Amino acid sequence: MQRIGYCRICGALCGLVVEVEGGRVTRIEGDREHPLTQGFTGPKGSGTVRRLAAAALSALVVVGLLAACGREAQEAGSDGIFRYGVDLVQTVGDLPMDPVASRLESHLFYLTPLYDTLLRRTPHGFEPRLATDWEITDSRTVNVTLREGVEFHDGHALDAGVLKTSIERSLASKNANFQPAFFELERVEILGPLELRLHLGSDIAGEFLTALAGRETMPVSPGARTDETGRFLAPAGAGPYRLHHFASERRLALRKNPDHWDAAQIRLLGIDFMQTPVGPQRVNALRTGRIDMAQGLTAREAAELGRLGGFEIYPISSDGYFHYLGFYKDRPPLDDVRVRRALGYALDREAISWALFGENGEPAYQPWPRESPNYDPRLGDAYAYDPVHARALLTEAGYPDGFELGLMTAGRSDLIRASEIVHQNLSQVGIEMKILQSSAIVDEFFRARRTEVTLVSWARSGLQKVTRMFGPRSVANIGHVSVPQIDRLTAQLGGMPPDDPRGVPLWHEIARVVSEQALVHYLVFGSNYFAFDAHRVGGFSRDQIMPFQLGVPVFDRLYIRE
Repeated sequence: MQRIGYCRICGALCGLVVEVEGGRVTRIEGDREHPLTQGFTGPKGSGTVRRLAAAALSALVVVGLLAACGREAQEAGSDGIFRYGVDLVQTVGDLPMDPVASRLESHLFYLTPLYDTLLRRTPHGFEPRLATDWEITDSRTVNVTLREGVEFHDGHALDAGVLKTSIERSLASKNANFQPAFFELERVEILGPLELRLHLGSDIAGEFLTALAGRETMPVSPGARTDETGRFLAPAGAGPYRLHHFASERRLALRKNPDHWDAAQIRLLGIDFMQTPVGPQRVNALRTGRIDMAQGLTAREAAELGRLGGFEIYPISSDGYFHYLGFYKDRPPLDDVRVRRALGYALDREAISWALFGENGEPAYQPWPRESPNYDPRLGDAYAYDPVHARALLTEAGYPDGFELGLMTAGRSDLIRASEIVHQNLSQVGIEMKILQSSAIVDEFFRARRTEVTLVSWARSGLQKVTRMFGPRSVANIGHVSVPQIDRLTAQLGGMPPDDPRGVPLWHEIARVVSEQALVHYLVFGSNYFAFDAHRVGGFSRDQIMPFQLGVPVFDRLYIRE
């Protein structure tokens, strides 16, 4: 009998064929029909394959090994457990269990099921969660009404007093990765057992609603247990799931909270976030059934899955998803605007767009893509590829022979490829660039300033595209450079609904300031692909993909098919 599996010893996930006779293994070899590895097995797997075959282990043991043996793997594949592929190394790290301790926006994907949020942001606005009602009474005041009968995992009740204390704790943290708008909150007033009024220091009530849907206002139980350093010993939330198990860089397992206010409508028994790096490993994990759903696929990978059949595949695109080049503008030679402009003209955005996204990409020269109502046609293709002009600007700035720079990026295939093209582009104008990869780019670049330049992808929409990048309190403001014109314009936009046409000329002015001062260089608006096993997963639609939350789906109505 033949069994198809894959090797899990390293991230390559090489395909294997196992021959079994009489309950014992007689032969193990690479799967020549596997679309990626095509019969190849790496040196680690090959050695293990030879040892296993020589020992003629039982089929049960081998199958257990190939499926990440033990009780953990068995539970991960059990009925009602949904398995989502994500790079836990890049997006979780040491698993902060407290929203205040979170330093990455990507932590929302697991903090939200554990803690829940007051509101949920959707492509069409906001929906009630722990708050059932909210009202912008004026540009500096927001009223919030909490859901009745909500309990935390430890049995404590959620009321206005508890939420006030929790919000004030978040404010006191001064977490630089929180939304800058959150720190405009000056006072929390209790109006009743379940009612609060939030008083803001500037006219940003419209923008502040995003903080009600984020980590900043996630309610924390007053009974949260901590160690001697103040770190949470366990999550203390009121979310639909509880922490079940965490194996660092392998698996984060959540299980349904039967006491959640919406428990009757939640059909999943649990969610397992499985370590699955982007690239061939993620495709293999979907193909072999190790995971049920993932995002971050390229067009080529999505097409490969589509040919196999049985997968639903959706492209994810958003005006808030783009790649950009950022730099420390307070460091020579990048403190000279002529040098920063030279970088812009040296970049071949068309090549970057095609290499990363093919026909689904759009070269980016300003904060908005062409179909957006906020796009400014007067800027057009500002910084269109012109290496001759780039060299002239460098010579004018006193660098006719160029200089050296360091560029840091995360170890994702799309960012690495884009960095390689940037390296080639800049070397043509005399700028030599050393590329460093980091799994902790927030700490190593934005805090420790290990290199002058970074290339990152951005998953923010609306005003956060600017406040997170240039806001005075934001960790993503490289070098914390103050730009008064942008501060003034974002303050005006913050008091308007996101789709208010009065905001269009303000957005045009922001784009002009960013372009003229070369504060960052936008590279490409892109899309990635989202895929799931349609034979196993039910209750899912395209509207449940939240592109401004890094493509993470809404899990509430999913279920595992019989």
